[in-house]
Amino acid sequence: MEIIGWVYTLCFAICYIPQIVKSLKTKKVNDISISLFVLSLIGYVCAGAYTISSIGVNVILLTNYIFGGICSLTMIIIYFMYGNRLNTNIIPMVDFNNSSYYQFLKQEREEIDKLKWIESEKRGYDIGKEKAVLIWVKTYRYKWICSMSKN
Repeated sequence: MEIIGWVYTLCFAICYIPQIVKSLKTKKVNDISISLFVLSLIGYVCAGAYTISSIGVNVILLTNYIFGGICSLTMIIIYFMYGNRLNTNIIPMVDFNNSSYYQFLKQEREEIDKLKWIESEKRGYDIGKEKAVLIWVKTYRYKWICSMSKN
């Protein structure tokens, strides 16, 4: 029976390893159920305490509980290390270049560049981007936006 106990312990010990390795390699845990690992950790701690208090030190069971608890704790740590990251998988799906807001900003930037060129030519020196933006906002932006909304 002792062999069956060690096989059982080995199987439970190995079952966590692929998930730990995958999570460390991909740095993604969005498909992980954290409650499974939290409840497992609590269960292993309780099972270890119960085993020691009721039947004493059983090396096979305690090895299982300790290793399972360590693996569960490892997955909880990995989850919190990688779980709060921005999901960048959605970014390639969004085509910002064709969004109306991006096009609006691009047109406005072009208008500011034209204004910068005109004002620099008038003065005989480069007025700089900051000065052009300031003139644009104070003098022309409101009228330009109104004319854009009519189109």
